[in-house]
Amino acid sequence: MAIAATETHISGLIVYVRPELFAPVRSSIEAFTDCEIVTEDPAGKLVLVMETAGTHRITTTMDRIQGLTGVINTVMVYHHCEDDVSLDEEIENEANAT
Repeated sequence: MAIAATETHISGLIVYVRPELFAPVRSSIEAFTDCEIVTEDPAGKLVLVMETAGTHRITTTMDRIQGLTGVINTVMVYHHCEDDVSLDEEIENEANAT
C-alpha cells in the first residue's frame, strides 16, 4: 500500500489596512503561526507569505485576517503547491554542472 505524499502550499497575500489601525492589525497577524510579514507600508499595506499543509488552512487564515478590525481587504496574489518529497530533493545548478 502506497503512502500518500503530503503537500506544502506557499501563498502570497496582500492585506489592506486602515492606517489608524495598522499597529494592532500587524500585531495580530504576527501571532499567526503560518504567516510571515515580509514587507509593510504603515500607510495601510502588509505583504505576507504563508506556508500551510492544505488549502483549507489558507482560506481559514484569510478569513481570520479579514475579520480583524481595521482590515479593509485580504487578497491572495500567489499560490504554489508542491509535494513534500519534491521539496526535499536537491536541485542541481545547471550552470555549475559538467
